[in-house]
Amino acid sequence: MQNSSDFVSRVKREVGLEAYISRFVKLKKQGKRLLGLCPFHSEKSPSFTISPDLAVYHCFGCGKSGDLFRFVMDFERVDFNRAKEVLSEYSGIPLKESLGANNEFAEKTFLYSLNQKFLEYFIRNLNSEEGKVARQYLKSRHISEPEILHFKIGYSLPGFDNWKKMNLSEEEVKGAVKLGLMKISANNRNHYYDFYRERIMFPIFEPGGKVAGFGGRTINPSDEAKYINSPASIVYDKGKMFYNLYNAQNSIRKTKTAILVEGYLDVIGLFSKEFDNVIAPLGTSLTEKQVRTLKNYADKVTVLFDGDNAGRKAAFRATEICIKENLPSEVILLENGVDPFDLSNQKTRIDILDLFSKPISSSDFVIQETMQNTTPASKPEQKKKAIENLFQFIKTLEKETDKQSYLAEGAKHLGLSFAAILNDFKKEVVPNFESKKDDNKSKPVVKSTSTSPAIKYERKLISMLILNDSLIHNIHQVLDQEFFDSESSILRDLIYNRFLNSEEINYESIRDSGIDDSTLVAINPFIFDELDAKELPEEEKELIFKEALLQQRKFVIDSEISKLSLSQNYLDNSQIDLERLMVLRKEKQTILETIGSLSLVKKEVN
Repeated sequence: MQNSSDFVSRVKREVGLEAYISRFVKLKKQGKRLLGLCPFHSEKSPSFTISPDLAVYHCFGCGKSGDLFRFVMDFERVDFNRAKEVLSEYSGIPLKESLGANNEFAEKTFLYSLNQKFLEYFIRNLNSEEGKVARQYLKSRHISEPEILHFKIGYSLPGFDNWKKMNLSEEEVKGAVKLGLMKISANNRNHYYDFYRERIMFPIFEPGGKVAGFGGRTINPSDEAKYINSPASIVYDKGKMFYNLYNAQNSIRKTKTAILVEGYLDVIGLFSKEFDNVIAPLGTSLTEKQVRTLKNYADKVTVLFDGDNAGRKAAFRATEICIKENLPSEVILLENGVDPFDLSNQKTRIDILDLFSKPISSSDFVIQETMQNTTPASKPEQKKKAIENLFQFIKTLEKETDKQSYLAEGAKHLGLSFAAILNDFKKEVVPNFESKKDDNKSKPVVKSTSTSPAIKYERKLISMLILNDSLIHNIHQVLDQEFFDSESSILRDLIYNRFLNSEEINYESIRDSGIDDSTLVAINPFIFDELDAKELPEEEKELIFKEALLQQRKFVIDSEISKLSLSQNYLDNSQIDLERLMVLRKEKQTILETIGSLSLVKKEVN
């Protein structure tokens, strides 16, 4: 059975880093490197660099760095286990860690393939003679062929036994029941029937492109629900997924913005007007899980809902969750009775763009909705009700700064003093409002990214040893050096141990040795620098290495001299200290002279 280590090794061996990243970043070859605009921060000039030879990337702008798994973790904002799943789905390499995981993976693969089989069946139905009525319905709703093809829209035929046309195996029938595509008769447990009948079928894709579920819409007046979605299964979680996220993800990542609408047709209508970053929740109001998913793709969401009461409530709920989850949002409410699908049929793209240019900020929208048309001149009863609404909303917030900001806005809106409204809120929810004494404990530790000249020389020495077999004979000199940098010390010890054990020393072996990602991230930019120098003559590389050794030693001496010189009892220093100072200064002078000589030799070599 393949274990996790086998899987990781196989993925690194078989999946090209540049091939995977090029799906999201336009790369341009420059020597042995590939360059592109960094997907982790905004920039105009490319500083994101990939070495296909070493299977490592590094951004010289923001410092993001790592291998394929690290890229997936940072880009998708997922943990290592999920990154393995993503790469398994992308590469087709099965992820088998245990019998249980193996069984689940096999079942997921089977159910995804069954959903795909039904999708193809629904599409055939739509294009059949029996699907003429569905095609006419779509035409009447101004949904044209490009949209039908893009969204892979299908049709479920009228009747209960059409599934028999699919030649399903017994296992597939049972799988279709699990997916909610078929049902078992309550009166006859041996009788299966079609669950979706006479409906336009909208497939719902998970972000990797597999069919996770379906939404079905009636095309004729009926007592049945207008929309029916697939039930939850191990491949479909409607509280976490979005309609059209698979198609829209690249555009959302590019624009950093997602447009959130309420339903399938809203998405399709706006797509017909060339808005391709539009998504919709799946038959439910927006959930916290969905917002957390969306934060992996977007920095901001524009909520575009109907302007009727139901639409306003749904928009308020969506905005409330976005604020709570720290996802910036803005709101656009349409005229009463108009939904985004109607809008796309009635307006031009320019008209819609004009609408998008006038959003309501989330804070203004929340105040507007909770205050319910009150003003400073409103009656006390109206103000009291508005304050109750505001407090109800603020109780859902976690950040104290958010709470105080909205209290201040509410007080300003009603013409009340902030102190008064704050005092009333504290009386109501003291336990939740007071600052927590241990807040600082939850704050992430910010690691310094500054790199001193001494550390730069240490990392340069380590990078040169990793990339150049011819320099490894200098390992003992490096070992004798006192290092300032803990990451360089870790790598030096690792290199030395591998040297003693006659083990391979190169970037791949160091990367796969099990050292922390943070150590690799620290050394990666220096590795890229040394890649460019790898083709230099061996004699010149030797000179550069020796100069770096001397420069690093000079910093060690400077540090020791500084400590001795800054002693408060300098004048009373022992004779031993004074002699040590003299020795260090003499050694430093010798180093400076040697560096000067090396520079002359390097010029001659060049």
